[in-house]
Amino acid sequence: ITANNVNAAISSGAKQLNTGGSLGLNLNGESMIAHVWDGGQARATHQEISGRLNIMDGISGGSDHATHVCGTIGASGLNAPSKGMAPVCKINQYDWSNDVSEATSAAINGMLLSNHSYGLINSGVPDWYFGAYITAARNWDLLMNSATYYLMVCAAGNDGTQNFNACPLNGNSAFDKLSWIALAKNNLTVASAADYIPGNSTIAASNFSSPGPADDLRIKPDICGNGELLVSSMGSGNNVYGTFSGTSMASPNVTGTLVLLQQHYKNLNGTFMRAATIKGLALHTATDALTLGPDSKSGWGYIDGKAAAKTISEVGSTSIVNELTLNNGSTYTLVVNSDGVTPLKASISWNDPTDSANFGSFCNVSSQTLVNDLDIELSYVNPNNGTTSIYQPWMLTSEATNAKGNNSSDPF
Repeated sequence: ITANNVNAAISSGAKQLNTGGSLGLNLNGESMIAHVWDGGQARATHQEISGRLNIMDGISGGSDHATHVCGTIGASGLNAPSKGMAPVCKINQYDWSNDVSEATSAAINGMLLSNHSYGLINSGVPDWYFGAYITAARNWDLLMNSATYYLMVCAAGNDGTQNFNACPLNGNSAFDKLSWIALAKNNLTVASAADYIPGNSTIAASNFSSPGPADDLRIKPDICGNGELLVSSMGSGNNVYGTFSGTSMASPNVTGTLVLLQQHYKNLNGTFMRAATIKGLALHTATDALTLGPDSKSGWGYIDGKAAAKTISEVGSTSIVNELTLNNGSTYTLVVNSDGVTPLKASISWNDPTDSANFGSFCNVSSQTLVNDLDIELSYVNPNNGTTSIYQPWMLTSEATNAKGNNSSDPF
């Protein structure tokens, strides 16, 4: 039994956004560009992406990995099981060697989303790297905090069954396996899960997917997507297909779905969402997985493109999406009416300025990396007796536990 890109599209909800989907939106990535940094060049002449893949930095060759990633985002579906999430979008592809500098130029020119299905070989890094906010993560946060419409999506890594970290948080060797760019604050770090048919199956995290959290108990990874046994295009021939598993596959599953959500928002509003908005929307509408609330393996849950698209469509009736500025020390209050039946969910999401990077050799430095500590609180006034109930958001309390309270770690 193998999954394929079509099943991945079902799992993420992308299929319901495509032409023929249940929402009737006909979103296929028209006029959209996804950017991909990967190891080597995707096969630009592959029948699934030919004419829509632009090689941006002079690399050559036919990388299976890069071609598979690009196909998961945007394969046209000539081989039906391999159809990507956004099957008519364009893809600008780069080698990973100069990723930050190239992404800076691309962001200046309007890049919205990029996929990065690569990470460090963690068997060779010092123990203090795991969970740490190092310079590489900080550099991406600098870029995303400047280019406020740009969201970088990256794979969490595939070390879930490995124990390269000799000093994990609280000595718990089942956690604290993330490193490098996966620990940025403003990006979207993607874990892997198995095929998921919404409403018909249980979400199962992939054993190989690297769990967090960050050392300061930020929720990392942020979200999960389908990363097990995906059939997609390969680099060894123009009509060759193959099967890969990994967070490298889950990440483009999410990236391609986000391309469709940006397209939908632009169609309705004439402008794109800010990066913090589309990230917040994805986390807000994700299907809760594993434990109730966020966790260090699946983040906020399985991406649900259908729920996110409906939230965009229903603004003004059953949903509100506001992009606002909160001045330092200020409070913003919004009054909404609940029908008393439908669950009421509220979230805030923002790009956070960079904090000092960890240059030291100490493991598990717990000092907070969050600079702008925004808080959200929901106050419910009972119309029958006038009593007020206060609700606070989720947060991690350890690598393996969560609770509701005053979250001072996460920018969501």
